[in-house]
Amino acid sequence: MENCCNCVPQRFLTGDMKEDDIKENVRIIEIHRSLVYAIGKTVYPEYNFIGHDLSKFSSAELEPYTIKFVNKAPDSENPAWESALEHHYKNNPHHPQYWEGKPMPEEFLKESIIDMLAARYQYAEAKEVLPDQLQPEMFDVQPMYLTRYIDSDKKRVQDELDRLKAIDWHAVPIQGLNFSISSKK
Repeated sequence: MENCCNCVPQRFLTGDMKEDDIKENVRIIEIHRSLVYAIGKTVYPEYNFIGHDLSKFSSAELEPYTIKFVNKAPDSENPAWESALEHHYKNNPHHPQYWEGKPMPEEFLKESIIDMLAARYQYAEAKEVLPDQLQPEMFDVQPMYLTRYIDSDKKRVQDELDRLKAIDWHAVPIQGLNFSISSKK
């Protein structure tokens, strides 16, 4: 197989993995990254979100994430999933698991909040393009999504979500990369 911008390198295709499945996973990742960037630059313009989740393109994560999120295989049929998730946590300081029970630095805590908001918007609400302005209800997060944080960070996250919800976002346009990645075939 030729390696070009539209092809998946052969080394990523193992077993029954299909190139179209990898491409769909890349599309899903890029949508998430663009949502993180757009929401992040709108809410926290002082931070850089461009490198968010780049490890998902690594050989350690790409195939197991494809099996889980594109092929929808149960974890029992995806033996590399746990090590891929561990790799992701160890290489992305916006995840509380990276800090192994220590308080998260402010920048990564805020990226973690943005990641959570973007993921919920993309997956739970099944949306791929942001509205023109953020909506206060976007900052309503169920307590079950905060269990991964240590207690002190959980309070910081909830306080920050409350602060963000109180802002009048109607006058603030979405910043950054707000584009749609080519749709599924």
